[in-house]
Amino acid sequence: MERLTLAVLDDQLAIKLAQESGELQDIEIVWSGQSADSMMDALPVLRPRVLVLQLEHLGSNPITRAQLLAKLAEAELTIVTYAFARREVLDALRSESVRPVRVPLTAQDFRAQLTGVIVRSLTVDQADPPEEIQPPRYSLAKLAELEAISTNVQCECPHHLSSLLTSLTYFERYCQDCENRDEDDAKLHHMLYEHTARARMILEEGLRHTLIHENISV
Repeated sequence: MERLTLAVLDDQLAIKLAQESGELQDIEIVWSGQSADSMMDALPVLRPRVLVLQLEHLGSNPITRAQLLAKLAEAELTIVTYAFARREVLDALRSESVRPVRVPLTAQDFRAQLTGVIVRSLTVDQADPPEEIQPPRYSLAKLAELEAISTNVQCECPHHLSSLLTSLTYFERYCQDCENRDEDDAKLHHMLYEHTARARMILEEGLRHTLIHENISV
């Protein structure tokens, strides 16, 4: 597993964690400081997987500032540390990826907060790598031909598979060519393209076996 990267906006936590480094050998602090503005400039480059933000350093609008920093980092987890805070502020901060945590924290306590991220890292590392995307096995012209041929046999599977593959192929191309308003749009369309292409590859394999079974040559 790669070392878990961490950015810390806090007066003392980075020093405390360094002093108890035995508990955190697989964690790397890539940025530490006390200026939210400086952190904001660094996050898009560093992209730490975890943020630790001291509530007092988030200014007069801590909820918006915490959300902005988490978005800039694309962090899996954002921990907002506090000694004293109003309940409504803590409730507003709390979400699936943002977690208010009261200080003081020992290194062992801090590591316990990271358990979910560490488990996800292990799961990703052990998972099989995704299959490389291959170009379409059947051209649109061949799929149209197969749709026509399949109506002459009792099994309609070749017809339906060819129709599905035609739609997937068109949508795959659409995702590649779709206009992007910003970086988030580009990421979404690339994700849709990859999922569609892999679905197309699975159906192509199904069509191949079906054609063999039905003795249809292509």
